[in-house]
Amino acid sequence: MQSTEVSRRRFARRIALAAVFAVLGSVGTFEAIRAYRILSASVRLPAELPQAPIPPAPEPPDSIHLNTIPLLPKDRQHILNGDFQIVTRMVDLPRSCWDSFASSFLGFSGAPASKELVTLADPGQDFEATDLIRGGRPFRRLVFAGLGSKACFVYYEQGGQMHPATTCLVVMDYGQSKAVWVGSSRRRARNFKELRANLAADLFGDTYGPVC
Repeated sequence: MQSTEVSRRRFARRIALAAVFAVLGSVGTFEAIRAYRILSASVRLPAELPQAPIPPAPEPPDSIHLNTIPLLPKDRQHILNGDFQIVTRMVDLPRSCWDSFASSFLGFSGAPASKELVTLADPGQDFEATDLIRGGRPFRRLVFAGLGSKACFVYYEQGGQMHPATTCLVVMDYGQSKAVWVGSSRRRARNFKELRANLAADLFGDTYGPVC
């Protein structure tokens, strides 16, 4: 009776061991198959996965700008010396002044901008004063301009920004037919006298890049 019980226990132990080996064998086979599939897939993959094309940066709403043009402080403070006839409408700018002004603008790519893109509202007219762009309005508004015997200037508000509009002053030389100085300021001058005073007080910056 005792030997029969021992035999049964040995038989049960063998059955359990066989089951364990069977499970281990199936797990090993599964892992081997999975490893083979992963290896096969990696072999079939191209050496370098194709890269998704990077979309170009969106062009800003205001697609034109003027770079500031630096001058020494002693020259900047006297750039508007002399007599200037003040005008407050863009239509009153003579062709020589307008062409020099408009041809100084650059496009988004850095190439000269089309003159048709250079638009300024007259004083009191609506323009894109903030960064809440509504569309269909100029990004710049004239404050006033000055016509001299050898040079002219255009003083305007630059909109399309989060903060209150920057004021920009652009001085053109008739002989060179181009802008010879561009500066920007947060202080708005109400008239020519205040504009000269702001220049004398060094309130214009001219090293900020494309701010106008």
